[in-house]
Amino acid sequence: MHKTKIIAFAILTRLFILFLQYLSNALIPDHDANVFTYPKNNSSSSLYDDVVETTFGGLLRWDAQYFMHIAKYGYTHENTLAFFPLYPLIIRAIASVISTLITCLNEDSILLLTFISFNTFVFVKAATTLYSLSSIILNADLAYKSAILFCINPASIFFVAPYTETFFSYLSFKCMLNCLLMYDKQSSRINNLIGIIIPISLSACVRSNGVLNVGFVSYFLIKTCIKSLIFQKTFKKKFLHCLQFLVLFISSVYLCLVPFMLLQFYDYQLFCTNFQHNLSDFLVDYINTNELVLPGMVSKYQQSWCFDKFPLAYSYIQKHYWNVGFLNYFEFKQIPNFLLAFPVLLLILYNGALFMIIHKQHCLNLGIFNFKYKFLNTKVKSTNVYIFKPNMFVFVVHGILLVLFCLFCVHVQITTRMLCSASPLIYWFCAYYFQSVKEFGTQLSNIFVFNKNLNALQKTILYYFVSYLIIGTVMFSNFLPWT
Repeated sequence: MHKTKIIAFAILTRLFILFLQYLSNALIPDHDANVFTYPKNNSSSSLYDDVVETTFGGLLRWDAQYFMHIAKYGYTHENTLAFFPLYPLIIRAIASVISTLITCLNEDSILLLTFISFNTFVFVKAATTLYSLSSIILNADLAYKSAILFCINPASIFFVAPYTETFFSYLSFKCMLNCLLMYDKQSSRINNLIGIIIPISLSACVRSNGVLNVGFVSYFLIKTCIKSLIFQKTFKKKFLHCLQFLVLFISSVYLCLVPFMLLQFYDYQLFCTNFQHNLSDFLVDYINTNELVLPGMVSKYQQSWCFDKFPLAYSYIQKHYWNVGFLNYFEFKQIPNFLLAFPVLLLILYNGALFMIIHKQHCLNLGIFNFKYKFLNTKVKSTNVYIFKPNMFVFVVHGILLVLFCLFCVHVQITTRMLCSASPLIYWFCAYYFQSVKEFGTQLSNIFVFNKNLNALQKTILYYFVSYLIIGTVMFSNFLPWT
């Protein structure tokens, strides 16, 4: 019953956001944000294309322009490398098939519809995967509430528009779920590891922070190895057991990172070597007019990252084009963006600190060992222990690291969408505050978020989720600052 209601609510919220962006885009004039918009090659436009543009054009804002550009033209200039290829390439492949079946729409319309359809389908998968993951960590009721909150999360517009949030959240939740299942079975067989390695390696080709997901397979492999050591009776068996896990650990981490490393090699070959590109004239004119860097012309541009010992395009582009770096965003004029990110920062840091206070022994043992620290007071008076179970440890650490990284090293306004797509913590922590809310009946109108008898804290959390969903959709669809 829970999964059925989650799927229905996920689809319903997608339709609501699509309608809201259409209404916002139709009623409010677009703001001139003076940002990148992908060049159009004057392809023919039919009445059907105009309908698609009018209905869904509000989704092609901010970074969605880059993903549309990459899906249509590929990596034509250097700063497009900041957007990883797997997501736009999948869309391009699907759209190329659809274009043979639907001839009344041009390439732009088909790509946009493919982005929306793909995100909707994958979002449903992400919501049900989060439910399965949460069921292991929490319980069925809190898992259900976590998934429902995911459907109305504060960054919802980015889960509908051509952004990587939906795809990345699905891959991240999938690798977390598979890691837990592997540990529960106490099995590190190759087929179990493959089910973990694939979503992690794919996530690293969708977003740069996908590399952090390697930490989950590393953690659970180490935990599985140490826990299963007690079944090895002799020193020789213990040694061989550890050796086997060491080989598995190194192999798994390597396989997870191979696609990411190949991507760096591709970036280097594309922009740090000399060759004759085959870009169309109108693209070359656009790139030259905007003083962008063409591929295959390192002798002309001499980009500094090409001559680094370990050339990484992503970090260079983020710093060079968008001034991303440690404390670079700590400016007086950025206070509104810090305030925008404040709710999610508070939710994760406060509850993360509370978890560590409740489970001091467990945290000092890294959730792996079983040492007793007599100097710690292990008595817990808070009812928070109901949700803050010890097996949340690795997820809490991952979430706090992401928060600190967003706070000090990147444009802080992306914190909300990064945390909402990369970590289940915000949904788990918020679901706890709704644990007293009951549902009666199976209809969508009975979902707990529609309950009129919520207390002040529950209402505050719900208002935060819903207001960010609505305001974010309205602002995003008109090129107003909501990135």
